Order: sequence, then C-alpha cells, then structure tokens
Amino acid sequence: MPVPQYLQQLNTLISSTLWTYAEKALVDQVFKGAVLLQELRSRGRVKALSGGDHIRIALEYGKAHVRTIHYKEAVPIVPHEFITAAIYPWRYLTATQMLYSAELAMNRGAAQIIDMLESSTRNVEKALTEKLNQMLFGDGTGNDGKDWLGLQAIVDDTRVLGGIDPAQDPFWKSYVDATPGSISFDAIGAAITATSVEGTKPNLIVTTPTLWDKLHNSLTPQQRYADARIAQWGFDNFVIRGNIPVVFDRDCPEGHLFVLNTNYLYLYHHEHYFLKPIRFMDLPNAAARVGFWFTMGNFVTSSRRVHGVLKNKT
Repeated sequence: MPVPQYLQQLNTLISSTLWTYAEKALVDQVFKGAVLLQELRSRGRVKALSGGDHIRIALEYGKAHVRTIHYKEAVPIVPHEFITAAIYPWRYLTATQMLYSAELAMNRGAAQIIDMLESSTRNVEKALTEKLNQMLFGDGTGNDGKDWLGLQAIVDDTRVLGGIDPAQDPFWKSYVDATPGSISFDAIGAAITATSVEGTKPNLIVTTPTLWDKLHNSLTPQQRYADARIAQWGFDNFVIRGNIPVVFDRDCPEGHLFVLNTNYLYLYHHEHYFLKPIRFMDLPNAAARVGFWFTMGNFVTSSRRVHGVLKNKT
C-alpha cells in the first residue's frame, strides 16, 4: 500500500530539519559543552578521514645518523628507522531520538514540528556531549572495549597504544607521577619540564574541580591571571609557567591532573559519519518513530612523551 502523502511530507520534513540542525547547530553545541572538546576544535585537531579499516597516524621518532668526518672520508651509510605509525581502531557512538505520533499530531504544521524537532534534538546534543567527554577522560575499556580511547589510555607509560608497546619502544611513554600526596606546583612544574620535548611544551592542564580549587586558592589575587581565549568560552581558568592554562572538568578522574600538548592530540572521525542523523523508522510495537545519530571515530595521539599525568593527588 502506498505511503500517504502526509507521511511522505512528514518524513521529508523530519529528515531535512535534522540534517540542517546537525550541519548548523548540533556540532557547535557539542563542542562548546566541554573545554577539552573546544580546545581540540579551536586548534584544528578535529580531523576527518574518508575511510580505511583503521586510523593510521604517522610518527616521527628516530633520528638521522649524524657524525663528523674528514673531508676525504666517505660518508657512512647507516640504516635507521625514522618514521613508523600508530594504528588505532575505529570506534562508534550512537544516540537514539524518539518521536511520538501523538506529539507530531499535536504539533501538526511545519513550523510547530520544526520547533519540536529542535527541542528534542537539544536533548540528543546534551547526551552526546556528556558521553563524548566522559570517554575522552576514560581508558577505552568501557562497554566491553567499545568505548573510545581517552586520556587514561593515551597518557600512560605501560599500556600498549596504537599497536606500539612502550616496554619495547621507550619513546612511546608519557610522564607519569603516581606517587600519592598533596598536589603542588612543584610537581606540576616537574611534569611540564619532563614533557617539554620535540621543540614544544604543554599548552593545557586539566584536573578535577577539587584539585583546581586547591591550586587556585593557593595563588594570591595578583597571580590569578587567566587565558582570555578559554575564559571567553565560559570556562574558569588560571595560567602558570607564563601561559599554560589550568582548567577543571568534572569527568576528570579523581586525584588526576593531566599535562597535555594538544598539538599532538586528535579527534578523528569519518567524513560522512560525525554527529549525523541516519534515519527515522516506525516502531512495530509503539505509536512512535525512532531515529539514530551515528558517529565513527576515535581519540588518538601522535606522540605520548609530550603528555604527562599526576595521579593519586589530594
């Protein structure tokens, strides 16, 4: 039996409205909802890939063979490894959106339905923001290993990551201070110094609200300078070591403080599947339609040693 014209028009309206909202508003709102997501986007570290079985990140970790010679001497040819790659798996994120037939009927009319859809979609964007941000601070083992990789997996000195074992390749180790004790600027300074490599230094420090308050309150009012860019986004911060902003996130694990170089962190996603609605379908056992939002990607790094973490701090 052919689909009634009204339902065809409704399907078209729902699809076009959600795609328009996804393109113009949802991605912006998701990234504005969390400081690390906003930081990655502002630095151009949200990258699209066209496909492939995995996410492959090229790494420069070796050094060319350099030596002095006599001008009559032959230049020695010494084989060396210079570039390798970290291989990360794709991970997937979905969200469901329910539209009840009675609500669609009560809001019949294009303008009313569009308003209802945008209101419903704002709930989706909040849920996506929360889940993405939680995973960015996790270790990728949640939900039987289906969660995306997070800082607890990336900033580490023992865990295999991207197919590279730090026990075999020491260049793939982060700075880790796991000694229990009170948080201090001396300990943070040691982490900053240790991760100031490859001609660069950390540019973001993220910790818990409790540790952030303790650090912030230990500064005099004259020392409480803020990074204007992050403050403009609406996130409290103060800077140390000249210009490194310190922020807090409620998803940061208890007792942790991450010293990050976001120039080496990436949120990769498939170019066609990033916070996008897939389709709506009628439920067989309810007067409702359900839609799916789908994202294909992962959180990765191209260098571990530029990041550090302090753990077990009070």
